[in-house]
Amino acid sequence: MNEPIAAYLEFLWMQFQYDWSWMSNPWVLYTVIPVILYCIFFFFKWLILLAPVTIPIMTWGWCVKYKPIESEKGPAENHWRNN
Repeated sequence: MNEPIAAYLEFLWMQFQYDWSWMSNPWVLYTVIPVILYCIFFFFKWLILLAPVTIPIMTWGWCVKYKPIESEKGPAENHWRNN
């Protein structure tokens, strides 16, 4: 059970080190367009890489946040759930 988690964390660390080394190249720091493009790529890359962690957390948080609101309403107010 711990091996997949350790492998996943090691993979994330390697990817972060690669991104950090790429962004610390001097020629990248002097040009604006490659930095902007790589930041956009960086955002989407890490959005996908962290999906196994963030999707369950967001789903659980959403369920906890909206479950009490639905339970307080009566059946007439929740008619959209019956359609």
